[in-house]
Amino acid sequence: MIVNFRKLFPSFRKISQCSRTFSNVKNDLKTEYDAIVVGAGHNGLVTAAYLQKSGKNVCVLERRHVIGGAAVTEEIVPGFKFSRASYVLSLLRPQIITDLELKKYGLKVYLRDPNSYTPLIKPGGLDGKARSLLLGRDGEENVRQIAQFSKKDAEMFVKYEHMLERIVAAIEPLLDSNPVYLPHVLASATFKEKLSQLPSLKSLLQSVPSEENDVSAFTELMTAPTTKILDKWFESEPLKATLATDSVIGAMISPKTPGSGYVLLHHVMGELEGIKGAWGYVEGGMGSVSQAIANCATDHGASVFTNTPVSSIIVENNEARGVVLEDGTEIKAKAVLSNATPKVTFLDLLPQGSLPQDVELDLRSISYESPVTKINVAVKELPNFLADPNKQKGEVMPHHRATIHLNCEHSDLIHDGYLDAQRGTFSKSPMIEMVIPSSLDPTIAPPGSHVCLLFTQYTPYQLRDGQWDDATRNLYADTGKCLSDPTIAPPGSHVCLLFTQYTPYELRDVQWDDATRNLYADTGKCLSDPTIAPPGSHVCLLFTQYTPYELRDGQWDDATRNLYADTVFDIIESYAPGFKDSVVGRDILTPPDIEKIFGLTGGNIFHGSMSLDQLYTSRPITKLSNYKCPIKGLYLCGSGAHPGGGVMGVPGRQAAQVALKDLK
Repeated sequence: MIVNFRKLFPSFRKISQCSRTFSNVKNDLKTEYDAIVVGAGHNGLVTAAYLQKSGKNVCVLERRHVIGGAAVTEEIVPGFKFSRASYVLSLLRPQIITDLELKKYGLKVYLRDPNSYTPLIKPGGLDGKARSLLLGRDGEENVRQIAQFSKKDAEMFVKYEHMLERIVAAIEPLLDSNPVYLPHVLASATFKEKLSQLPSLKSLLQSVPSEENDVSAFTELMTAPTTKILDKWFESEPLKATLATDSVIGAMISPKTPGSGYVLLHHVMGELEGIKGAWGYVEGGMGSVSQAIANCATDHGASVFTNTPVSSIIVENNEARGVVLEDGTEIKAKAVLSNATPKVTFLDLLPQGSLPQDVELDLRSISYESPVTKINVAVKELPNFLADPNKQKGEVMPHHRATIHLNCEHSDLIHDGYLDAQRGTFSKSPMIEMVIPSSLDPTIAPPGSHVCLLFTQYTPYQLRDGQWDDATRNLYADTGKCLSDPTIAPPGSHVCLLFTQYTPYELRDVQWDDATRNLYADTGKCLSDPTIAPPGSHVCLLFTQYTPYELRDGQWDDATRNLYADTVFDIIESYAPGFKDSVVGRDILTPPDIEKIFGLTGGNIFHGSMSLDQLYTSRPITKLSNYKCPIKGLYLCGSGAHPGGGVMGVPGRQAAQVALKDLK
C-alpha cells in the first residue's frame, strides 16, 4: 500500500523499477528451450545462471514488471529506493558469489558494524543510567556494553558466541549439500539409489559437533525454546530480548516456542567478505543482488522475460513438457524449475490430479503462517534517539548503521506480541526491527534524506472481526460431543471430573499436603446441592477453552493498514521524537500484501515456516526433499526447498545441479 507521497509529488505517475528492464516482447520468446525457470526471484536466477553456464538454453519467466522476487529494489517514493521485502545480506553463499562472478556483474556490499542497537525508553542497568545496548564486531566494546546490565553476562557472552561459532561450523556443510532423501535410504530403495545418498549422509554425520558440551547445546538449539537457552547463559534484559529477536524473525513463533532456537542459528550462519556472521547493505538495494545474478545469466545467453505470468505447467505422460502463459502461449522445455512456493508450484500450476493423493495431502499441510508487516519509509532526516541523541543534524552515528530493535527491553514483550497475533489481532506493542541502509549507501535516497525500513511483527494474515452469535455458540457447543456414559458409575450416581488450574508445583510458605489439598478443593465449593435441579435431573457445568473473545474473520484494508502503521510510528516516536514529522511517504505491506505482490503464500518470507517439521529431509515434504517430484522434469528451486529461506541462493544452485544430472 502506498500513501502520502502522491500529494507531495503530483507529477509522479507510476512506481518505477530500479532493476534493468528485461524483455517482455512476446516475439522474443522462442517456442522451446532446454529449461524454463518459473519466477525471477534470486533463487530462480541462480538456477538459470548455473544451467546456462553449463550450456543449456534457459528462459526465465517473471510475473511482475521487475525481477528479484522478494530481493527487489523499487522506487515507491520518488528519489527513494526501497529494498521492498528482504533488506540485508549475509546468507548468500560465498561459493555462489565466486561461481557467478557477482562482483564482476555489479554486486557491491557495505559491511555493517555495529550490528545491533537496542535503545531503552527508561534508563536501566546496574546503575540505573544505561540507555542502550550496542553490539558489533568489537569484542571488548561488546563486553563493556553488556556489563552495563550484568558483569556475569559480559563474561558469558564471549563463551556463548564461541559456542555458536563451533556449532555453525559443524552444520555448515549441510547448507551446501542435498539433504538425505529418505525414500532412497529405506529398505525398498535400489542399491544405486542408496549409493546416491552417501555424500548427503557424510555431510549429515560431519554436522554433529565434536565437543560433548556442544552436542548438548546443539540438541537444545534444535528443540528447546529460545528463552530456555538464553536463560541458561544470561540473566539480564535487554540482552536476552535482543538475542531472542533473531529466533523469531519472520516466523509465527514466540521465543518461548520449542524449536525456536534453530531460527536463531539460521540467522548467524552468514558470511560476507570472509567475516563469519557479518551482515551488510547492498549498494542500490537488494534488487542489485538479483540484478547481478541476472547479468551473469544473460551474459552467458539466458533469456529473462518480465510481465510474463505462467498459468500452468504442461504435463504429458507424467513428464513436465513446458508451460502455458496466461495469454495462452505454450513454451516447451525438457525441464521446468519453479521458483514459486510449493503451494503455487504443485497445487496451483499443475493440472489437478497430477500428483499422488498422499503427496498432495502432505503439500496442503505445509504451514505458511506469517507474522510480518514490512513498512518502507522515506524520511527527510535521520531518526534522533533519546537514548543516544544525534551529535549534529544529519550526521550518521554508529547505531544508525545497525539493526535497531524497538520494544525489545524484555523478552516478554516479544511473547506478548505473539499472543496478540494468536488472538487474531495485530500487536499494540509490536516487535520492530528498523534499518537505515542509506546510512552507508548514498545511492538510495536524496542528499540529507534517508530510507528507513521497518520489519515488524506480529500481524496475523487474517484479522478478527467476527462476533459470537447463537449460531457460533451452538456450533462451538456441538463440537464438545458431551455424551453421557452409563458404564463409569453405579445407577443413579455420576462421576464429576473437575479440571482446575492454576495450582503451582510449589506453594509459597507452605507445602502441598492433605490439609492444603482439601483447602483448595473446598475453595471450589464442590458440594452436592439438591436445590439447583429437579429430582432425577442434574446441572452439568462445562469449563472449556480456548475460545477467543472475538472470532477472527476480518480483512486488512486501508484503514487497518494505516491504523497499524500509525501504531508503529507512535512507538518509534517515543524512542525518537520527531520521527513522524520527518516522514515523506510510506509503503505498508501486510501478510496478504506480501502474498499478492511477491507471490509468497500466506505472506511467509521463507516460502514456508522454518519449523523443525519443515526442514532438511522434510522441506517442503519428505517425498519432495530432493528438489524433484513424481513428475519427471519438474523441480523446485525456491526457498521452499532445502535449506530454506533467506537470500542464500542454495536452493537455486542445488536444484540446477540435480536437473543437470537428469538432462545429461
